[in-house]
Amino acid sequence: MACELSIGTGLRVDEIASLSEFQLRDLHQAWLLSDDEERDQGFFVLRVVKTKRLKARDVLVPGYLIPELMIYLDEERELSIKLGQQHAKKRGARYKRPTSLFVNAAQPIQHAGKPVSAHSLSWAFNQACLDANITQSIEKFDLDTNEHYREHLSRHSFHSLRHTFAVWTYHWKKDNGDAEPWKEIQVLLGHATLAVTLDTYLKVVEVDRRNAGRIQFAAKRKIGAEHA
Repeated sequence: MACELSIGTGLRVDEIASLSEFQLRDLHQAWLLSDDEERDQGFFVLRVVKTKRLKARDVLVPGYLIPELMIYLDEERELSIKLGQQHAKKRGARYKRPTSLFVNAAQPIQHAGKPVSAHSLSWAFNQACLDANITQSIEKFDLDTNEHYREHLSRHSFHSLRHTFAVWTYHWKKDNGDAEPWKEIQVLLGHATLAVTLDTYLKVVEVDRRNAGRIQFAAKRKIGAEHA
């Protein structure tokens, strides 16, 4: 769910880790008061306080994500917390119920139900990429043996979700008639200046356009050949 929230909002991994359950419950109340169309296709404002530049900003959470997050909150999260409480009780330790939205999973048991860290989220994402064989092979050098070797690493990082959000938002806004979507994307991402946004993403969307053009050309050529 943390990954879905990041790719749907552009939140950084540390911003995801800092969210509280109360923020989601407030968001859910707004969702309950909206109509069916807004719930399915609309966006709901989430105020993020703990940011990279310590400057609060609003992000837009897709309506369809909110009930999914509530299921996580009331089921998977609650199970992890109960297991954490049981483990602490067995050890005679004090357990402090977390207020963070995301907590560590049920395993390993010694960490169950504790507030999740940005590092843990990043590690889990990288591990998922490795498990799915979404990897890249990197050549390295061992100073002890003086030998070169190759290591398979995750091709993407948790931050890639934020990049994907930015590019998807750009294309969505362009397709819906927004001639210059970059300023709004800058605000949603929390970049200090528009130049930062452009330097990061302008080249990416230009490559996307060229690739889309090649795909369209290849498709048209295939259709033409079939009707020749």
